[in-house]
Amino acid sequence: MRAATSWALALAVTLGASPARAHLMVAQHGTLNLVGDGAFMVLSLPATAFPGADDDHDGRIAPAEFERHYRDVAASVSGGVALVDAAGSHAPEGILLSLSPDDATPDAPAPQIVALGRIAHPGSDAATTLRVGLFGTDVATRTLEVLVTRGDRRRVLVFAPEDRERPLFPTPGTVLRDAVRRGVGHILAGYDHLLFIGVTLAGAGSWRRVFLALTCFTAGHAVTLALSLFGRVAVASSVVEPAIAATLVGMALLDGVAQARKVDVDARLRLALVFGCALIHGLGFAGALRDLGVEPGDRWPLVAGFNLGIELGQLAVGATALSLAWALGRRMSTAQRAGARQAVRGVVLVAGCAWLVARLRG
Repeated sequence: MRAATSWALALAVTLGASPARAHLMVAQHGTLNLVGDGAFMVLSLPATAFPGADDDHDGRIAPAEFERHYRDVAASVSGGVALVDAAGSHAPEGILLSLSPDDATPDAPAPQIVALGRIAHPGSDAATTLRVGLFGTDVATRTLEVLVTRGDRRRVLVFAPEDRERPLFPTPGTVLRDAVRRGVGHILAGYDHLLFIGVTLAGAGSWRRVFLALTCFTAGHAVTLALSLFGRVAVASSVVEPAIAATLVGMALLDGVAQARKVDVDARLRLALVFGCALIHGLGFAGALRDLGVEPGDRWPLVAGFNLGIELGQLAVGATALSLAWALGRRMSTAQRAGARQAVRGVVLVAGCAWLVARLRG
């Protein structure tokens, strides 16, 4: 009854909302609520997934374009989303669409379209997959995260052009594989984490020190990530996010003092500081995963896979950064190398201070 009420409310908002109020779902996200023999779908899809509706080719859909091509877009959704089971493929029915403009410019052409519909689901959850084939043209719009629910059960499925079909309730092995991918993506898209790694590597020196620093960072965030997901530690994001920014400021200042005094920070002290800062970053990782919904049985493969993915992403970043530094360093004088190190530290310090102020202000 509660699920049906939620669906009716979403439906009413879609039918009655103006474009300014139509922002029902975060871009590139969606929900699929399984109730009885049906699945109720809400997806936020990029405008560039419907090129036929974009008459002026600006990557957005204006209200006039939306009205002209409504049926074509609905047909694209019907053909691009399906539940697949032993009985065959089941497309959404009764599709309703709404423009989802940017909050700051509610009257401008919309970058997203919210699609609602019901999909017949006569098969068992365990033997059913969800297929999605509607993606945008740029990197930011080529993934889609869908939260699947059945009562108290929750699963987050991640779709991409190369991975268009996912089981509704995946096995531990699938959870592990997806967590590895999510960990790599999270570290590569997490600018605060990347800058922390950057300032840490700037003062590391050798390949051995780089590897140890990255391993300490992984070990530290693995501890708090696991403790948080298993309910042993709970820290509000209003505390965690400013603290992450503070780690950038602290490491940048430490590196600056060491370079100004022309001394190297003791290797053990540096690794201990990296480990301590990683404990804070791990709380941020845990918050991101909790927001997606984690079932108790998924915790271990999720923690293991996510940390492995982060380590792989870090090693890739570290190897690339050091290779570039080595190639450039051969052509740079000692003074130029010191200047490059100062530049990295300056970027980290400015960004860290800006994030710290912004996050403290909410």
